[in-house]
Amino acid sequence: MRAPCARSTSTPATSALRKASLSSLEGGVAADNAAIVSRVIDGEAGPAHDIVALNAGAGLFVAGRAASVREGIAAASEALTSGRARRALDAMIRVSAGAGQRA
Repeated sequence: MRAPCARSTSTPATSALRKASLSSLEGGVAADNAAIVSRVIDGEAGPAHDIVALNAGAGLFVAGRAASVREGIAAASEALTSGRARRALDAMIRVSAGAGQRA
């Protein structure tokens, strides 16, 4: 049996995010995109941080880890700004590097 599905619409005002232009979210070549990801994971505020928090927050909501998308956005944003996301990524990198050495 499938769980019921609901549809909703989110705007910057309803999600507590700042409105951003499309150009502020554009990436570039791989090195540019890597720099953007690094700044976001290091907690830098801005449109890229907000879109990552929105996507992660929606994922937390869908997974049942947040009561709403807005709550998920707050949790994701806190993980980014507190350094928790960076520490988790660094731990994954260490584990991944160790797994490659054992193979």
